[in-house]
Amino acid sequence: MSVFILAKIVDYTHIPDRAAIQQKIADVINTHNHDWDDQLVAPFKLVEPDQFYCATTRGKGIFHRCFAISRDLYPVRVRFSIIVSQSFDANQDVTSLTAYKRASEALNRLKREKHYISVSGLDASQEEMVNAGLHLITNALDKHTQSKLEILVPFLEEMLIKDIASQLKKSEQSVYKVMRSGEFRALKLFLEETELRVEEAQRATLSHYVGDVDRAVI
Repeated sequence: MSVFILAKIVDYTHIPDRAAIQQKIADVINTHNHDWDDQLVAPFKLVEPDQFYCATTRGKGIFHRCFAISRDLYPVRVRFSIIVSQSFDANQDVTSLTAYKRASEALNRLKREKHYISVSGLDASQEEMVNAGLHLITNALDKHTQSKLEILVPFLEEMLIKDIASQLKKSEQSVYKVMRSGEFRALKLFLEETELRVEEAQRATLSHYVGDVDRAVI
């Protein structure tokens, strides 16, 4: 079982120097492929000039990765659709996969509703609440994105405030002020809980899949 992530650049056709953005996307996804290599079923790869995807074995770390990519591509903005997938065949054309089609539909919804991230494939009783929370978080981060993301990303990596301040050459007080105004501690707890729910959905999907296979054999 895998988690499929499809990312799409916001307003790509309105970007004046798209060649430069293409190179930047390539550099960023290469970096994240290297950093996340032990968890990837399929590495980040461009599927369209404004769209790239990956498949990972676990839910843990998916939001940190999405926010890190958003930080690294700033001021270009990115939308992410995360799909709990029954399977992922790296040898197939990705656009023919069910996970890709579901993710594309979710990205279209995000565009219509002016949101930036969604998760599909959770228990129905949880999915609406989780996505409402994600929409609140990402819409709040959309204001002053760079200053918030450059602090949020290392905070999600468990980096101490003093070390974040040193890395960014800021005072600890200014870092703490951004964290407090953005409710970063509560945000981190919410994201970690959501990643656990993604992994629970993976296990449930695997259980159903194994049950289906057993019944087919019988």
